[in-house]
Amino acid sequence: MRGATTKHMRRIGTWALLLASLLLSSLGQAAQIVRISGKDPNVLTTPDVKTEEKDGQIVKRRQMSQSADKAFQSGICSMQIYNEDIASYPVDEFIFALEGKAKLTSADGTVLEVTSGDALFIPKGWNGRWETNGFKEVYVIYSPEKPVEPANGSAATAPHPRKISSTDNLALTTADVKTHDIFKYRVLGKSADGNFRAGFSSMRSKRDMETGSDVDEVLIMVDGSETFTSPDGSVVKTIPGDVAFMPKGWKGHYSTEGYQEIYVIYGPECMVQNNC
Repeated sequence: MRGATTKHMRRIGTWALLLASLLLSSLGQAAQIVRISGKDPNVLTTPDVKTEEKDGQIVKRRQMSQSADKAFQSGICSMQIYNEDIASYPVDEFIFALEGKAKLTSADGTVLEVTSGDALFIPKGWNGRWETNGFKEVYVIYSPEKPVEPANGSAATAPHPRKISSTDNLALTTADVKTHDIFKYRVLGKSADGNFRAGFSSMRSKRDMETGSDVDEVLIMVDGSETFTSPDGSVVKTIPGDVAFMPKGWKGHYSTEGYQEIYVIYGPECMVQNNC
């Protein structure tokens, strides 16, 4: 999913239609974890993949999930040659690069290059140019019904995209890494209202417990694994390259021997409130 407002809203409309059917089909069912393998070469060949073409630029998109209020949506997307000037990015968006390269040039001339393994946060209000000759990504967007508007500013003060490379062995040794309990985590970006957050986290200890989630969360496994067992006995195990959506309200059994993962959360900041 890419950017200019008109094009973006057209895609949002398509997503809403698709996800309305998914939501209706799941009414009355317990919250379930959804998993997609980002390494699956056929991940964008399933019947639910939508293809869009404009001015010779082709985008394929497979919706994965959304929150109950539809403000938080995720999926996998690919594009061929795609260039776009964006006056003001209409949403907060997280991107995890699966294949290819992209270049983001901000209005002040700052250049950010993104390649496979990079996690990217594009803040609402970003002004710049997106360029790629081929790119596949996991995307998560945040578009609340009553969004907090970013502060106005010049090109020099406008929000800039940020990235963390999951392939960087020193990614969790920087000064902005925080520790909570047995977790290490590094925040990549937040929405203006703080309800949408993305980052990189690590836990190098065994956990085996009954648990539940009071947030919607997308998890991208970098190394290690996690196993989620729902009350109905269904099991989802994530391994490196997997993308999992944990919906708010999920309850079940959780186990891991340790992991590193990219996370994207929609909900309260439990680590600040100390109620994880």
